[in-house]
Amino acid sequence: MNASVWADQGVSLSPPRTAVPNEADVVIIGAGYTGLHAARELAKRGRQVAVLEQGNIGDGASGLNFGSAALGVAAPYSSLSKRYGPAFARATAALSTRVLDDFCQFISVEQIKCDLQKTGHLTIALNQRQLTQLARSKATLDELVDNELVLISRQRLKEHLEIDSACGGLFNPNSYAINPVSYLQGLVKLAFRAGAGIFEGIKVQEVNRIGDKLFEVRCDGNTLRSRDVIVCTNGVLLPGFSPSARGIVPINSYLIATEVLSETAARNVGKPVFATAHLVPSYFRLTSDNRLLFGSRKNFAAEPLPSRDTKELVVRMHALLPFTRDLRVTHSWSGKLGFTFNRLPHVGVADGIYYAIGYCGKGIPWSAFCGIAVANLVADGVTPEPPIATPLIRRWFYNGSRGFLHPLSWYCRVVDRLS
Repeated sequence: MNASVWADQGVSLSPPRTAVPNEADVVIIGAGYTGLHAARELAKRGRQVAVLEQGNIGDGASGLNFGSAALGVAAPYSSLSKRYGPAFARATAALSTRVLDDFCQFISVEQIKCDLQKTGHLTIALNQRQLTQLARSKATLDELVDNELVLISRQRLKEHLEIDSACGGLFNPNSYAINPVSYLQGLVKLAFRAGAGIFEGIKVQEVNRIGDKLFEVRCDGNTLRSRDVIVCTNGVLLPGFSPSARGIVPINSYLIATEVLSETAARNVGKPVFATAHLVPSYFRLTSDNRLLFGSRKNFAAEPLPSRDTKELVVRMHALLPFTRDLRVTHSWSGKLGFTFNRLPHVGVADGIYYAIGYCGKGIPWSAFCGIAVANLVADGVTPEPPIATPLIRRWFYNGSRGFLHPLSWYCRVVDRLS
């Protein structure tokens, strides 16, 4: 079984190899979408930037993800309204629209060839209870902001997907799909062209403050001194840095890809990105070359085991999409997502160290916005907008150990089965 389907496409991500400097104006930890956006912004302003990646560029979620650039945040707007108030929820919904628009405009202006397509996003209700819940979600959003969400019937859903088990769904026309590795390649080129140094295979061991405005970043065989440090590791925890080690919960996303579908089989799956309306949803879409991608977060607490994960995803895919039973699965892989306790992305500073982390599965457009936001915070002291500037929640029971995810996974599976 092959790894990521994106890895087969011959995309080169590695920048020219140069020696790691002893000092820089800004050290950025993590060469994913966020780190590269921040690096480009700061390098364009004349800052000497060193981006450190512990593995190879693309090894993390930025090179392994599903490729869905969806509108919105992971947190339900009803929960945001209860926790922070209706005005905050309304501001988050409005900002989400701008974030997605800015992302698409960025790709257009910079001419990044990454198969950007406006696909829409269709959440499938497999029973009346789920459809009622989707109707409530739409009603909540209707009270906050103008939107184009459409509740669709079983018959309308069949126009998008050949499936008998669904009774309707919620369609959002303002969502997109991309080739995530081609997008990442475009960011590497832009950051490097702006003057940022990008270094692979450099694992950060610790970050120490050694002066009022001076840090020492210790790596394998290297020590860098810098005025500023930005953490952009998302689902990969940085030990010793509390916002990452205690505020981010890594959860694996599991994906498989099939062989190229025939024209007949491809007609069974429409253009949108699809997801089921479960607490732990399954999600699927066609790639630009007509492969079917199918994924889920499955068991939150489990560590990847390719043979088991592939088998479980195939069972889910066959149960939901019977027409896939004769399709050969060609790729299987997984990647870590970074979840926060309020399910919002966060940009801020702690102990003098800046961070932009916690996208909760919505990282493609939000990482671009937050990467630029943290660069503005470092360069000009510009305070991030309220939806991403909320304090990062750190629970008393969480210190990086994910044991609490076992009962949470059990609870979600029981609720999903009952529904």
